[in-house]
Amino acid sequence: MLVDGPKGSGNKIDVYMQPLIEELKELWVDGIMTYDASINQMFSLHAALLWTMSDFPAYVMLSEKIKKCELACPHCGKNTRSHWLKYGRKYCYTYHRRFLPTGHKLRRDKVSFNEKIELERNPPILSGIEIKDNLNSRRDLEHLGIRTPLHPKRNRNGKLILPPGPFSLGKAEKNLFCKVLKNLKALDRYGSNISRCVHENESTLLGLKSHDLHSLMQQILPVIVRKILPASVVKVLIEISNFFKQLCSKVNTISDLEKIQERIVLTICHLEKIFPPSFFDTMEHLPIHLVGEALMVGPV
Repeated sequence: MLVDGPKGSGNKIDVYMQPLIEELKELWVDGIMTYDASINQMFSLHAALLWTMSDFPAYVMLSEKIKKCELACPHCGKNTRSHWLKYGRKYCYTYHRRFLPTGHKLRRDKVSFNEKIELERNPPILSGIEIKDNLNSRRDLEHLGIRTPLHPKRNRNGKLILPPGPFSLGKAEKNLFCKVLKNLKALDRYGSNISRCVHENESTLLGLKSHDLHSLMQQILPVIVRKILPASVVKVLIEISNFFKQLCSKVNTISDLEKIQERIVLTICHLEKIFPPSFFDTMEHLPIHLVGEALMVGPV
């Protein structure tokens, strides 16, 4: 639906969808006269909307029960674990260690997480925005009392500075990343011309298509990051790339999916050790449940 004006409807999208709801009711209750070319006659057509296919942010806005709050995960429901970041002013969804096996060593690792041992079990299965590594994100770390090396510090002039995290890219690393993509050669029909989307001077990527993003995440990114990030971060990013590559395969066996389910839980726990809490919105939590959906309905 097109929304007039410079500002989107956001969480109040239901107001703008009211005309659509009225039309759907009319289509189901009263029906509309439709021409049938096969018999050259008009008839009363009745139809209903069974379901919609949306990405997770749209799912959040379209559902009455799901809001951008502490219980935003539709899979975990009331068992969703989150907490409010005082300075980032958002909910973060960490606590992924509870999806690990009971005796896993990361459950006892207090230093790398929230200074607590994780004793909670995996929540039962219910039937039926960009990383913000800024001052407020670092102040949240300070407020939570975790990852002291990343806390904001003052220099000699009294100005606050942010120590670079293991995931941070300097100017040289950004230039190298863009240079590799700019000079990338691929087979015909592999994707669009990615080099046209690379702007080396600004170190940005603009105009990538959906298929290009899949190729970048699943095949190209694991190669490029080896030279520009620490080994500990590279390993986790490669695991995520391999997870989505396997998940999106046209053919998957139950045993294959069960294996990557075990791996993605561990991978997201390692992400919690690297990125600040503000990174973990519902999109970063969602991969925990994607395998379960693939087991029910088949390959992505």
